[in-house]
Amino acid sequence: IYRTEKDKGTLYELTFRGDHKHEFRRLVLFRPFGPIMKVKKEELNMAGTLVNVIVPLARRVDKFRQFMQNFSISVLSIQLEKTQMAKHYNKYVFLDRRNRCRAWNPPERAGLVTRHKEPWGRLDLRNRSLGVMTGHGVPSARTKDQAFLVQNCVRGRVDPRDKIDSWVYGVHGLREMCIQQDGRVHLTVVYFGKEEMNEVKGILENTSKAANFRNFTFIQLNGEFSRGKGLDVGARSWTGRNVLLFFCDVDIYFTSELLNTCRLNTQPGKKVFYPVLFSQYNPGIIYGHHDSIPPLEKQLVIKKETGFWRDFGFGMTCQYRSDFINIGGFDLDIKGWGGEDVHLYRKYLHSNLIVVRTPVRGLFHLWHEKRCMDELTPEQYKMCMQSKAMNEASHGQLGMLVFRHEIEAHLRKQKQETGSQNT
Repeated sequence: IYRTEKDKGTLYELTFRGDHKHEFRRLVLFRPFGPIMKVKKEELNMAGTLVNVIVPLARRVDKFRQFMQNFSISVLSIQLEKTQMAKHYNKYVFLDRRNRCRAWNPPERAGLVTRHKEPWGRLDLRNRSLGVMTGHGVPSARTKDQAFLVQNCVRGRVDPRDKIDSWVYGVHGLREMCIQQDGRVHLTVVYFGKEEMNEVKGILENTSKAANFRNFTFIQLNGEFSRGKGLDVGARSWTGRNVLLFFCDVDIYFTSELLNTCRLNTQPGKKVFYPVLFSQYNPGIIYGHHDSIPPLEKQLVIKKETGFWRDFGFGMTCQYRSDFINIGGFDLDIKGWGGEDVHLYRKYLHSNLIVVRTPVRGLFHLWHEKRCMDELTPEQYKMCMQSKAMNEASHGQLGMLVFRHEIEAHLRKQKQETGSQNT
């Protein structure tokens, strides 16, 4: 990341991964309109930096369910640790780190993928459905490792209905399927109204049980939905020490790397972070017929045909709670869609804080049908319609839709001429 000051020069900040998890190295260079000079080199440890992800919501249960699925995979990432795992029929048995026996029945769509050439398998998480990568030379059913597994799992410690004693493959590796959360993320959901509220709370509770995730807060508000009010209430409800806030929406997909980028580019009293996200085009237009639309994880590709950098959006931002409170928070007089994020961004631009603004690869706006309500002010309605037009497709793709009748007529004419020449 770099910035240029007209009367001084250009400052460069280069951040690299450290030797251990959560550790980074930062090198700061300065070019004062002359030879480049080194300013400082520092070690950064982000292990203790908590991020409070705040999501305002009203109804939209299906979108929230998708958001929590993405959150569970990308943030509460399912990782692998050492233990024994074996497969019987279509189920897997393994010992967790507390030597408790566990049985897992994977989704049917996960399937078996046989392209790894290593003798030990691994769990493939890239498709967001747990599949097993098996390889050549899988140990036989009579290895010492499997005998250990049988002793600890089969003998009365697993539901007999699982029929653990029938093995298809041997031990798939010294792995354990467990949900690892780094303890550095808190989720705050601010819900407006009571319609469908129980469904939303049920999704939260199910995720909590499945992922052993307890770091969440649910706040219910009455009245009309206001994004600014929801984020403001969520930020001010935090009672612990100064926390890093990430203002988010249910239409957003983000990775754990995005949270690290937030940690590295914010500093209380000095810097706030406004990432530029990649906005997805309408998959129905990009991929044509509905049946050909690929799953979500394969749609998240940064190309000019699939989306655009949303450089006019300021809704997703990372900033410390102390800075948010000191700047005055959101303008709560703004109702409905849009405007509150730009107002807050401009306040930071006129403050003494540095606003870091750069595109990031781990932040996506998922396409959804946008409806611009009649209740919006003329300025809000115009912004909404502009956003709606840009969200649908690229200039070229929209042109193909506008002129599709001419294109079809041309193709029919070409086909007729070709047919007449053949006869």
